[in-house]
Amino acid sequence: TQRVEQYAKDLQKQVDEQTLKLHQSENRLSLLLYSMNDGFLTLDMEYRIRFVNMQGVALLKSTNESLEGKSIFDYVDKVGRSRLLNLFVRALAESAGRGLRQEVEFVDAESGTFPALAGVAYLSDPDEDKAGYSLVVTPIAELKRMQQQLVLRARELERVNEELRLHDRAKDSFLSNVTHELRTPLTSLIIYLDLLENGKVEKRSQYLMTLQREADRLRRLVEGFLKIAELDANRVAAEFQAADLN
Repeated sequence: TQRVEQYAKDLQKQVDEQTLKLHQSENRLSLLLYSMNDGFLTLDMEYRIRFVNMQGVALLKSTNESLEGKSIFDYVDKVGRSRLLNLFVRALAESAGRGLRQEVEFVDAESGTFPALAGVAYLSDPDEDKAGYSLVVTPIAELKRMQQQLVLRARELERVNEELRLHDRAKDSFLSNVTHELRTPLTSLIIYLDLLENGKVEKRSQYLMTLQREADRLRRLVEGFLKIAELDANRVAAEFQAADLN
């Protein structure tokens, strides 16, 4: 009898310890669900809200008392209702606990809307009255705003890159033209200087005129480059005056 009583006491002690651990785990889980950054809700098989954490209450701008027992579809826009219902149907066909996600537009109690990623999982239970769904609501308005900014920046970067490519082509064309324009008079100067050096005096005046012409051409080219540099540095002011169109 003493051994049986001692065994019963030890068994009761183990039961009490396991019960305490279970309550502690339940409290930790509840605290985690209440404090998580995403909205977390549990629903029955009729999609009525059973439980909602603090973030879910804040997202829907309501209270626990007002939300409990309400249909989740009361807080989703018309397009989002069909999407969310499709998630519930698909989750029911999946293995228990496996989540499915889709973007849904939610509506809060003040008729404001916000985009969110809805994660749905079927929660099975031997008691059919306790079976239902879990719903995780992750707001993505800030993420979508950042994505839009990235798209705009990518487009701006592509535009700048195209401008750089145009500048590169213009630079190559400019260098090619400048090389040609400078080489032509320089070649003439070298040739006629060589002729003068070789003593062909009878055409001296003609050679000098050609040299003068080519030298003037080079001077005009250089002055044009300098003028372009001044324009680029905004050191040249425009002057306007009346002109006779005839």
